[in-house]
Amino acid sequence: MLAVIEADRLGQLRTGAASAVATKYMARRGGSSVLGIVGAGTQARAQFEALSRVLNLKLVKVFSRTRGHAEEFARFIMSRGFDAVVASDYEEVCRDVDVLVTATNSRDPFIRGSYLRPGMHINAIGSNWANRLSWRLMRCLGQTLLRLMT
Repeated sequence: MLAVIEADRLGQLRTGAASAVATKYMARRGGSSVLGIVGAGTQARAQFEALSRVLNLKLVKVFSRTRGHAEEFARFIMSRGFDAVVASDYEEVCRDVDVLVTATNSRDPFIRGSYLRPGMHINAIGSNWANRLSWRLMRCLGQTLLRLMT
């Protein structure tokens, strides 16, 4: 045997890198300093690690349904030299952010169009297999995009 490779960690790094490239080239230039992250697991950490290299972050807002997980994640972010706060709900984590990451395995939509604002960049990861990504969610995202573009 030449190597033992943990594929899950490689997937986290790959997904984080893809989000960083997308954010670097598609997010609003010069003004993306507040990052919101929904989720506090390994994918969320990989997203933070990658995005912190392409954004000039002043603040990271974190929300998890398990507050203790969000608090632990916020401490991790602060240990890396960034300011972080724990949001109390989905709306608060979205409020006044330039870039939003959703890193969950939720089956149901949880971000409402009213939480979003023009120019916000969203990296939505997780819930990405066919039986999880519902037609209802895709329709909601399409309607939100149309609303933001008009």
